[in-house]
Amino acid sequence: MSLSNVLYSKKGKRETLYIVLDDNPQNPRQDDNLGIMVCRHREYLLGDEMAKYAEWYDSWQEWFEGEIVKPLGGWENIVAYFPLFLLDHSSLAINTTGFRAYDPYGFDWGQVGFIYTTREKVCRWFNIKRVTEKTKRKVEQILLAEVKEYDKYLRNEYFGFVIKDNRGKIISSEYGFTAIEDMLDYLSGESKKMLQEHLNKKTA
Repeated sequence: MSLSNVLYSKKGKRETLYIVLDDNPQNPRQDDNLGIMVCRHREYLLGDEMAKYAEWYDSWQEWFEGEIVKPLGGWENIVAYFPLFLLDHSSLAINTTGFRAYDPYGFDWGQVGFIYTTREKVCRWFNIKRVTEKTKRKVEQILLAEVKEYDKYLRNEYFGFVIKDNRGKIISSEYGFTAIEDMLDYLSGESKKMLQEHLNKKTA
């Protein structure tokens, strides 16, 4: 464990807790996701699939209709979709709304594709035969959450914890957290108390 990755440490009576940056997190797009991310960028491989023939179209919306909607049988088979925008400035970030507040002239950001899902995939995911408006809203929230998690991955905002005993031996560790407070469910005893005190101070 590199000391340069330590964000917080606290020595207790029996053990020392370290909160660290996870410098090798698993790409969340390798999980079983409801959304399908199709992207194209000159320098980076992003999302799940490469957007083929994007250069043949005048806009991303035209590309989506021609290469995704039409082959899938029409808009009735697309339950939800959002554009994807990438910011490339010292580090990467991705969202569905763009970065105009950060860069109003669009020097460092632009659209790189879409996240979408199909009626067939939604029915299989929820084990249903009909997609209602309520289900559609739930699907939209899931897709937005997937983009947010991928954004954290691109920003290198994944964390882990390491617990050492008084002799310096690692007795427990866990990685892959996108929120430090989520570690509380994986800690117990002295380490859990130390982290809770740290979080309480940050919110005070």
